[in-house]
Amino acid sequence: MNAEAERARRWIEDLARSLTQTGDAATRPEDAPVHHAGPHPLAMPTAEQGVALAALESGRWRIESGTFTVHDGPGPSDPLGLLRELRVSDWVTADGELTLTGRKALARWLEQA
Repeated sequence: MNAEAERARRWIEDLARSLTQTGDAATRPEDAPVHHAGPHPLAMPTAEQGVALAALESGRWRIESGTFTVHDGPGPSDPLGLLRELRVSDWVTADGELTLTGRKALARWLEQA
């Protein structure tokens, strides 16, 4: 199994484990309320995430078959990990389009740069 496939397997196992734990916690009414917060709406993209958001917005990069297709310039060093980060932050859709939150994150990153 190559390294990228191994990372994907670990990510899926971690996700399944967290979903199982979340379900268990949600079924115990005696516990404190469980807040399922998503990513912070003002989260600042890292340099690599900002570059990816800009490249996706401009069309230089696209997401196809679960990874990046690069049409211009160098691609990401860890495409699967980067894509996972963008999806978890709700900055890109499954089809690789920037969400409204992704466009706002890109604007924050561009302002900082």
